[in-house]
Amino acid sequence: MIANKPLPIVAILDHRLLVRRGLAGVIDDIGGYQVSIQANSPSELFAILNERQRNGEPLPGVIILDILMPHEDGLAVLSRLAQDFPACAPFVITDSSDPVNMRLAFDHGARGYTLREVSPCTMADALEALTDNHYFVGPLMVGHLIRAFVAEQRQPVDTLTEREQDVLRLVALRLSNQEIAHRLSISESTVKTHLHHASEKLGARTRREAASLAMQVGVVLEPHLSNSPRPGSSSR
Repeated sequence: MIANKPLPIVAILDHRLLVRRGLAGVIDDIGGYQVSIQANSPSELFAILNERQRNGEPLPGVIILDILMPHEDGLAVLSRLAQDFPACAPFVITDSSDPVNMRLAFDHGARGYTLREVSPCTMADALEALTDNHYFVGPLMVGHLIRAFVAEQRQPVDTLTEREQDVLRLVALRLSNQEIAHRLSISESTVKTHLHHASEKLGARTRREAASLAMQVGVVLEPHLSNSPRPGSSSR
């Protein structure tokens, strides 16, 4: 007779008893996991984990916690878990929808991150992913992450003045500084000044790199510019 495979262990760290009980109830309803460790502080959690490790008892495959802890550094807790108990997957369930906090959590060893408004279905998906050694990001956080990524990518372009964008468009069309100055009715030194400022904002090292970066993240070729004759070509 083959013995039943033990259920994966889930640990919950939270200073609020009702939160621990609520999460444990959701996991019990999902089935297939056992919440055999509940701690109200990091010190209690690490004491339990160290004792289980000394006694040769199985460690939790998933540890649910919040990085926002009273009188505690949640990121430091994640780092210690990653260092001392790398087989345990920290799963952050939090009220913070700030993508910066999520990035910090993953940088410090988290394997999963979701908002507290987690549905039983999402919880089941997260536990399955984490126990299979995958990462997990809750669906509500994905939207926040995408919006932050888009804003981050577009932010340098948003700082460009209209004239700096005009100059970059013409650089992308392979016009020289002299030709750009003639097209925009400004001096060549002014063109160089606009290029210098635009390159600094975009973190570019050359005029061509600045134009390329601008095109990639939002500065488009206007029809009247893109249809202009190339330098050296004749128009009739």
